[in-house]
Amino acid sequence: MKFYNSRLVVGLVLILAGVLSLLQATGLVTIGNQLHPAIVSSVFGLAGLLFLGILINHRQDWWVLFPGMALSGLSVIIMLDAFAPQIAWASGAVFMAMLALSFWLVYLINRNAWWAIIPGGVLTTLAAIILSDQLSVLNGGTIFFLGLAATFGLVYFVTRQKWAWIPGVVMLGMSAVTSSLIGHYSAYLWPVILIGIGLVIAYRSFRAHS
Repeated sequence: MKFYNSRLVVGLVLILAGVLSLLQATGLVTIGNQLHPAIVSSVFGLAGLLFLGILINHRQDWWVLFPGMALSGLSVIIMLDAFAPQIAWASGAVFMAMLALSFWLVYLINRNAWWAIIPGGVLTTLAAIILSDQLSVLNGGTIFFLGLAATFGLVYFVTRQKWAWIPGVVMLGMSAVTSSLIGHYSAYLWPVILIGIGLVIAYRSFRAHS
């Protein structure tokens, strides 16, 4: 019997984290106030690395990416809040991006898990929305629909599933409607979208007959 059982260690870490969180929530322990942020961040970071390290010998256990990336994300945002308050506004985007990365890595590890593209794309889009609220590049609605359009477009090109391009095109159209940058060009946008849809349908019809 192996002395070191990675899954047992993971279970113990989760139990410990749950107990500490419960104590923190009830006010019996105030860990965040008593420990230096670097220590708290390191604990979360090491816990995240523990989960991610399981993939080295157990690639089939891709589920460890989710708690691993979540804990690593918490580690990063604690460090940002404590030592870089001037960019702490990006903490939410960083955490969403780390969660998104976990789904992208699931797909890279197992190409049959194409479903991971959808939550990965949605979370990436949410991260972009948080950043856009601060940078004022595009409005959140436009970014949301553009992100979903790109996500379903990627699903279509990866899996060649016919249904995926339909919500992709619809989301692209919605992004045009909500965009604050199209201005007087909106009169030209819908004809271009219709032409694009027509070209896709014609191309698919041509390939089917050939």
